[in-house]
Amino acid sequence: NTYTYLLIVEALVGLIVALSNLIVIGILISGWKKLMKNHFYIVVANLIVFTSLKAFVEFGFILPYYVMQNESKKTSYELLIFNLSVLADYGILFFSVVIAVNRYLEI
Repeated sequence: NTYTYLLIVEALVGLIVALSNLIVIGILISGWKKLMKNHFYIVVANLIVFTSLKAFVEFGFILPYYVMQNESKKTSYELLIFNLSVLADYGILFFSVVIAVNRYLEI
């Protein structure tokens, strides 16, 4: 397939995002009581949820989509993945703006 290299690049980028999210999740869990007293870290935790959702959607799309052969199931799967991807995108944008506003108000 001519697009195989794009799938490999997308998988590598998704892996980098997943690893960085796991590191931040580990930090948030280890310092939960101290960090969750600050609104900034609550927003960061929510941003991590949506970036993780986006990464899982991407991984969930890459492998099964190319394995499926049934067109009717493929269409339903595309619709589900598209809706989850849009939700994750808006969540990432929203919490990125909230972080910017939080930092602006703290100055």
